[in-house]
Amino acid sequence: MATLELEHVTVRFGANVVLDDVSLSLADGEFVVLVGPSGCGKSTLLRVVAGLVRPERGTVRIAGRAVDELEPPERDLAMVFQNYALYPHKTVAQNLAFPLELRGLARDAIERRVRETAAGLGLGDLLERKPGALSGGQMQRVALGRALIREPKLFLFDEPLSNLDAKLRHEMRAEIARLVARTRITSLYVTHDQSEAMTLGHRIVVLERGRAVQAGAPLEVFARPRTSFVAGFIGSPPMNLIPGRVHAGTFAVGPLRVAVDAPRAADVEGRELVLGVRPHAVCILETTLQDSMGAADADGATAELEVAFVEALGTQTLVTFRLGEHELRASLDGDVRFRVGERRRISISRSGLHWFDQGSGLRIV
Repeated sequence: MATLELEHVTVRFGANVVLDDVSLSLADGEFVVLVGPSGCGKSTLLRVVAGLVRPERGTVRIAGRAVDELEPPERDLAMVFQNYALYPHKTVAQNLAFPLELRGLARDAIERRVRETAAGLGLGDLLERKPGALSGGQMQRVALGRALIREPKLFLFDEPLSNLDAKLRHEMRAEIARLVARTRITSLYVTHDQSEAMTLGHRIVVLERGRAVQAGAPLEVFARPRTSFVAGFIGSPPMNLIPGRVHAGTFAVGPLRVAVDAPRAADVEGRELVLGVRPHAVCILETTLQDSMGAADADGATAELEVAFVEALGTQTLVTFRLGEHELRASLDGDVRFRVGERRRISISRSGLHWFDQGSGLRIV
């Protein structure tokens, strides 16, 4: 096992800055997930660690040793790719054995390690099959086994579940989590799927346009996003982000009026802000209009809004309301019933409000 440190890593492809002064450290045995949209630089960062891309500036250390001048085979890493990268003419057993054969291990040691690895991943009955006779989930387990059998210092995962359907992705997430917990091998995992990031990582690192904009435990990043970008990217369904201006201590968008906390009102007066509201923080008021206004305004904000779209998903119902030129999405119980065009009064508690500067995107409250 080993630590991993990246210090001020910068990568350019021509005039395009792909990674911009990224620093990151992984403790021994830690599982860290790099998450962000396509093109943010997360796969490039993984390739820098693997030695497949040489940075213009910066240092990579594995177990405290700088490895910038080492070739990929010398770094003692194992990568699991999106496309499995199995040898189609080899059986499962031969695919698993191949990394050990390159190291020159004895035949009996290779066979023992292949049996042990296959048993741990539920591949014991598939050893004589070739990849063409396997399902997507089975092929991904072989790819995991080929990485695991080497007993590397680091695991590098490059969007390994992207080619699987939703059910298999869920199953393989659990498989990877068990694998890493059992082996305690330091792991760096790349994904654009924030659900994978939230459920797998000890920590997540959110990348935006080549910069690491926030790092922390998944629930910490979810509860207190540092920027409006992180707020909109982490969480499913995503946070509502509503731009507006503060006037006389009140943030107003369409019929929604939100009082800014008194100690901060003077600091934000006249500023253009973005109000962030998680869909689960939006409630439907069933009391009379007069009673609901008095009760909810004391704690947060209320407004009567028109239903624009309804998504019934079984365990939850997503309801999109019209909010002036914008929309507000609510995540509600699955048994609620709404009709497009009807009006409902919603409430947002003060604890569910997040505020960001509209220009910089930085959190202000």
